[in-house]
Amino acid sequence: MGAPVNSRLTVRKNRLMRRWLRILREIGKAVLLVFMAGLLGIAMVFGYSYVITASCFALEKTVVRGLHRLSEPDILKLAGLEKGKNVLMLNLSETEAKIRSHPWVKEAFVGRELPNRIVIEVVEREGAGVVVIGEVPYMMDTGGEVFKRYEKGDLPDTPVFTGIMDGSERKKTRLVHESLELLRVIRSGGTSIPDGMVSEIHGDDRWGVTLFSRAGYSIRLGFGDYERSLKRAVAVIGDYRGKGDSVGGIHLDCSNRDEIVVQKVRGIREREMDRRNSWET
Repeated sequence: MGAPVNSRLTVRKNRLMRRWLRILREIGKAVLLVFMAGLLGIAMVFGYSYVITASCFALEKTVVRGLHRLSEPDILKLAGLEKGKNVLMLNLSETEAKIRSHPWVKEAFVGRELPNRIVIEVVEREGAGVVVIGEVPYMMDTGGEVFKRYEKGDLPDTPVFTGIMDGSERKKTRLVHESLELLRVIRSGGTSIPDGMVSEIHGDDRWGVTLFSRAGYSIRLGFGDYERSLKRAVAVIGDYRGKGDSVGGIHLDCSNRDEIVVQKVRGIREREMDRRNSWET
């Protein structure tokens, strides 16, 4: 009887020992995990402190790309990046927003070039011309967006767009599109009409688009097929020159695809900026 009892006690003792060993191992793992987490935390604190104070990350140079109209000092002033600031601590989104606040900036992207450079990529607006809204001139880009009030010097020899927006700044979408398409055709250079010679582009819901030139002629083009219509009009104007007739003071109606009607007029309107900063004929 004694041997079996001793055997059972030995089994229970061994089982208890194994249980305690498992518990001790788990405690050891937990202590080790806490210790490692503590070391990692300390390393992160010291690493962060090093990063924000390390001289190798101090801003040395800011590179600005994509400028055509604007100057680098203009962009750097807007960005407000101080030399010596840690490049890793700069708020790039905030810097981009500051640069986009300039009316001629369409988009801006700011990135880091480690260890010590910032690169600014700017996408400028492409000005289409002046759009008159309630007799007040504004600048419009080639996407049809009005982005600032017109100031002298914004774009030399820029055309004036009329009739494409009403006094409440609502776009007449079709006329905006057609007027910008006409300007695109002219600027492509395939019609022999210089961009700088276009005084006004007028939109009308019924008659379509009419071009007024500083050379003293106007061309009613209707809707669409502008390249063909302009080439035909230029040929007619050339005929007048060849005959010795004055080109100034004529109106060509090319809205009919089969014929061109030519009418002599006393003068062609041209809008100019007055002293009140408004456009008048």
